[in-house]
Amino acid sequence: MRTILLGGALALGALAGGVPAGKAGEFDTAFSDMYASYRSALFETNAGKAESARGALEALDSQLGALAATYGAAPPPRYAEDPSWSGTLASAQGMVATATREAEEGRLPEAHESLEGVRDLFWELDRRNGAQSFSDRMNAYHAEMETILGRDLGTLGAEEVATLREQAAVLAYLAGEVTRAPHPGGPGYEELAGRFTASVEAMLAAARSGDPERIRAAAAGLKPAYSRLFLKFG
Repeated sequence: MRTILLGGALALGALAGGVPAGKAGEFDTAFSDMYASYRSALFETNAGKAESARGALEALDSQLGALAATYGAAPPPRYAEDPSWSGTLASAQGMVATATREAEEGRLPEAHESLEGVRDLFWELDRRNGAQSFSDRMNAYHAEMETILGRDLGTLGAEEVATLREQAAVLAYLAGEVTRAPHPGGPGYEELAGRFTASVEAMLAAARSGDPERIRAAAAGLKPAYSRLFLKFG
């Protein structure tokens, strides 16, 4: 959910720019719709569902293209001073085009990886412009989660457990940032957010226990809980 928090100076700049609030609202709606299609494309390519993945990518490509055509040369106020705004949109379109080609060739894992870069582009866009969304906080969490899941959890010695304990503490902090206000709310949010929080608490408790089996079991529960929340609200 692209609910944006603006820094004070940036917010004042938006007001001073004379851009009607309705226009900014139209952009937010268009971006949120596009990002919902992006989440679906990520999910379908990861699930290995070829036909659904191609359909999701087609919708994403169409919405991202419309966004670029409408706002590429006329960005919303919060991005108006960003010299890389149009380049960010072009890069995102390039990544989606690559993912679409890979999906058409039946290479869904590669398509999924190509799509992963899109979230980083928009995350960095917000960081450059002093804005933050619920999606940005989820992306920060995702990056740390992938660091943990990318470790070799098959052999956990004392040193590895100590490192995981530190990483789990960071993950718990980032999870708290995800669920703090403002958040999307709406039907299903509390349940999914609760499961998400519980998965992180289990990981932190397991890391603190030092029990390798418990750590591996808790780590296995991180991505499913995150993915369900991300797919519907991220």
